[in-house]
Amino acid sequence: GQLRAEIRQKLGIGGSQMDDCITQAICPCCSACQEAREAKLVGAPVLDFCSGELMSIQDANHTRAISSDATLNQGSFMDHLWALSAASRVILGMWLAIFFILLVTLLAFGQGLNFALLVLIFAQPLIILYFVYWRYRRQYAALDYVVKLFAVGFFCAPFQAIVLEVVLQAAIVIILSPFNGDQSRDQTDDEKRETMAAHFGTVVVSMLLMAFLVAAGVEETIKHFVVRCCRFPSQIQSPHTVLVYLMTGALGFATAENISYVFSQAAEAAGEPKLEVFYSELVVYVLRILMPIHVICSVLQAANLSRVIAGMKVMNLFMILLPAILLHGAFDFVLFLLGAIAFVYPDKAPLANLLMVVFVVTLTLGGTAAAVVMFNKVESDFNTITAQRQMLDNTVET
Repeated sequence: GQLRAEIRQKLGIGGSQMDDCITQAICPCCSACQEAREAKLVGAPVLDFCSGELMSIQDANHTRAISSDATLNQGSFMDHLWALSAASRVILGMWLAIFFILLVTLLAFGQGLNFALLVLIFAQPLIILYFVYWRYRRQYAALDYVVKLFAVGFFCAPFQAIVLEVVLQAAIVIILSPFNGDQSRDQTDDEKRETMAAHFGTVVVSMLLMAFLVAAGVEETIKHFVVRCCRFPSQIQSPHTVLVYLMTGALGFATAENISYVFSQAAEAAGEPKLEVFYSELVVYVLRILMPIHVICSVLQAANLSRVIAGMKVMNLFMILLPAILLHGAFDFVLFLLGAIAFVYPDKAPLANLLMVVFVVTLTLGGTAAAVVMFNKVESDFNTITAQRQMLDNTVET
């Protein structure tokens, strides 16, 4: 909180060192955004938050990178790599160091399969970014910000989401505790089934709140602000830029979440043969890859945010996030509810599991189709508006 304290002192803003520390610990993205706005109000040059470089220089570097190839107007990989800021180079170096340390450590303890699985987990965002960003849209978005936003989505956003989810989950448990029956003592699985069956209506309500408010609401909001709290050298205008940046932050968040889900299997299967543990981890990995709900929701967010930025529609934050929250919440609610049914009524577990697969596949495919249609419509409208503005400008000039 030292930087925040210095800004407060120079500008005469009230507060305390404790307030600064709490703000930066709980919501560092929002804190950095506030500090940047205060600096901008007094005419200070916009600097990179990590390295202190002038962001105008970073923007100029990206412009030179995409202009180096006159035919494609996209630039080569080396052009973009040399255009990276000092902060992004440190981030890439850190990633390489982490992977090297993990490789040496896991091999030393005979966990080579786990390292291979870790490589597969990181392969997913790299492949998606290659096709969505690098192959078709690298002239619209700077590699520098792709590196930074992925790092923020991976390292910062999950911890903020965990803090908020724990607080909201605790509040829901406290509010619904009078309706959940006696759970003041440790219960066996049979006793838990009886309690949940007797209060199944409350269980459904709690799962609705957990799915739509805690999981979907918090995570979609946090992923959104990974981009919205980032200070860019120039205003974002193209839907392609919005899509790349939102998807990058979402991929960073999803990668951290995938690591958590996949490797939690090892803790649950302690004592089992290594190969069986690896197979269970691999199954979870494949399921997570086949259901990229965070990526789909980022496209839904990009479609609505692009409309707002282009002036096509006026929407508040809730309406921008609503389609993503509904899809994400429905996805989680299906998993929660059918999982609870399979636990409470073991004889119905096969049917519940079958329905879970059907609903999850339907939501994934339907959500993907809706996201593609929405974004293509926004892209078409944006191109039409841009062409009309160019025609108007040409008419005025003549």
